[in-house]
Amino acid sequence: MHQFSSGAVCAPTAATNLLFYWYSRNTKKYKSLLDTSWTNTFNLMSKYMKTSEKSGTKDKNIADAYKKYISHHGFSVSAKFHSGTSEGKKIVSVINEGRPCQLILHNHYKYGDHAVLALGYQQYIYEHWYGNTYQTYIRIADGWTSKASRFVWGGCKGSWNYVNVELK
Repeated sequence: MHQFSSGAVCAPTAATNLLFYWYSRNTKKYKSLLDTSWTNTFNLMSKYMKTSEKSGTKDKNIADAYKKYISHHGFSVSAKFHSGTSEGKKIVSVINEGRPCQLILHNHYKYGDHAVLALGYQQYIYEHWYGNTYQTYIRIADGWTSKASRFVWGGCKGSWNYVNVELK
């Protein structure tokens, strides 16, 4: 995040990472998602999200920013805001369709209020005498490191929202 700007800029950073994901997945097909540089891409997403370096980004602004940016760069797009993730389970179907999504954490024990890119998941079954318990861990790019090597547990304290983005 800090290579783009200082302050509460995690939402446009996660959005830039999502656009970079698609660009890297097929550079020829998604070349136009890069707005001359990744810094310019970040700046436009920040503008479209109405991000404040002091107070961050409102969840409700994120989906519309994706729609505006991606359609302006030549693609049909569907971007939808979802309240809640059912302990991470709702994100699994999106990831299984081969699409990352923007995950918005609120009151998380480590991240507080923070937006990240959800790229994968692991699920575990813990067997108990009273039945099986399924737990979902979402693999994320948190904007603090250069690798998507961290996980957040779906059952942790706080709440999550997400934005599902589909390029058509």
